[in-house]
Amino acid sequence: MSYDGIPLEIFKGFSNNRNNEKNLNNNQSTLDHINYYNKSIVAKIYKSIGINDVSDSVLAYSSDIFSSYLECLFKLVHSYTELTARTKPNIDDVRLAFHDLGISINDILIYMERTKKEKTMKCEIIKEIKPEIDEFIVRPHKIIDDEKLNDFPEYIPNYLPNFPHQYTYMKTSVHPKRTEDPSRIRQLNIKQSRTVEGNLKKLMLHKEKNEDSIPFVNYELLKVKSNRK
Repeated sequence: MSYDGIPLEIFKGFSNNRNNEKNLNNNQSTLDHINYYNKSIVAKIYKSIGINDVSDSVLAYSSDIFSSYLECLFKLVHSYTELTARTKPNIDDVRLAFHDLGISINDILIYMERTKKEKTMKCEIIKEIKPEIDEFIVRPHKIIDDEKLNDFPEYIPNYLPNFPHQYTYMKTSVHPKRTEDPSRIRQLNIKQSRTVEGNLKKLMLHKEKNEDSIPFVNYELLKVKSNRK
């Protein structure tokens, strides 16, 4: 069988379709995991308030409401993060989002203390599907070592403030030493005066567009200009 007469775009189309189907399958798998966890959380909420049996339609509807509520919460947190010109949210953004939704942080803390010792409830309605998820162990560490900043030398009183962080300065700026050579000072003054005169010429030429006008840069040119008038 020969493929000489078949255009190359057809094979590209087949490969693109396969890639699209693969992406759709990955997205569907992610959505299945999200729906599974949402239904698990909703089922535990029902069981915590004494409802041990719900239908699949009620569970699915409650899961959609829970997903919409979380999406609204995440949008509020993201808006506060963008408002402060940051890319990652912090606890203050979450606290403000909770405040907008009428959620009290104290109530959440009380609920956490109350449910800390309770056993994990199992959902009898949903089949136990445990997708493999990588677990990342996060260990807190100090970016800046501030232990050295707390030690004061003997000649510094204790009531003075602490030293600044090490990242706030790299070195102490040193002003250049001014020369005392008369010839060098004369050259610098001449160079500076020429720079000033050149800038004044550019400024006056920009303002005065008449060809007969002479820009005023020093007293000699002022005299020439007055004599012409």
